[in-house]
Amino acid sequence: AVVSTQSRSLWNNISERRNFSHEVNKYFLSHGTHLPTMYILLKTHKFDIKDINNTEDIFLRCKVRPIVSCCGSPCEKLAWLCTYILSGLLDHIPSHLQNIFQHLDQLKEIPTEELLDMRFCSADISALYTNLNIEGCIKDVMEMAEEFTHSLDLLGLKLVDVHQMLEIVLTNSFFTFDGQVYQQLVGLFMGCKPSPICAVIRVYTFEKRSVYTDSHYLNIPYGRYIDDAYTTARTLEEAQDMFNSIASQDPDGRLKWEVDFPEDN
Repeated sequence: AVVSTQSRSLWNNISERRNFSHEVNKYFLSHGTHLPTMYILLKTHKFDIKDINNTEDIFLRCKVRPIVSCCGSPCEKLAWLCTYILSGLLDHIPSHLQNIFQHLDQLKEIPTEELLDMRFCSADISALYTNLNIEGCIKDVMEMAEEFTHSLDLLGLKLVDVHQMLEIVLTNSFFTFDGQVYQQLVGLFMGCKPSPICAVIRVYTFEKRSVYTDSHYLNIPYGRYIDDAYTTARTLEEAQDMFNSIASQDPDGRLKWEVDFPEDN
């Protein structure tokens, strides 16, 4: 009830400031909401089915992905607004891969001579969403929004409104699981609409201070889709050095890469 009241109060204030019509105001007010709900997805690619002999093995051997469903939650409508407005920022992130077709196009454009003695490798950020600092995410997102305001469809809002909505969406991290109420103290909900955008931009701020400024990496192919990245390197150590240079920019020291380097191409 408290979260719903905060959400409704904020939207009423914003609507009044921007002179929105009664219909627009009513449309984005939360009604009949409930707290987000957490559920578990098995990471079916992270275990061998041959190792699962009984129910106990599932709990002991299987890695899981916790998802917090925010459908019908007090901040869902404000979360949708934030996501719609801020999604345009992704077009200004050179490392961001929009889809597999863009990735393939980038690979085709790499000159053959630059691939001599190099190997393609990939890396995954371990538990990205739950290891990001929310205040840092909001700060980085809003700074980028100020820089590229001209390319955003603000729908009659101001950036100060978006900032307030993003704060209430990301900081009200209460959810239910198995009939109990919990609060996530660190990181973003995986299941909250603005979380992917915030995660992409937060990591990009680390990339700007490392792979996009260090002359050693400027001409090396690099791309990332949220927490999965690719590059080329001669050795596993070279690849690890590159990804560690990105991780070293995280002031909280939580960013950890798992590098998958092939033995043979």
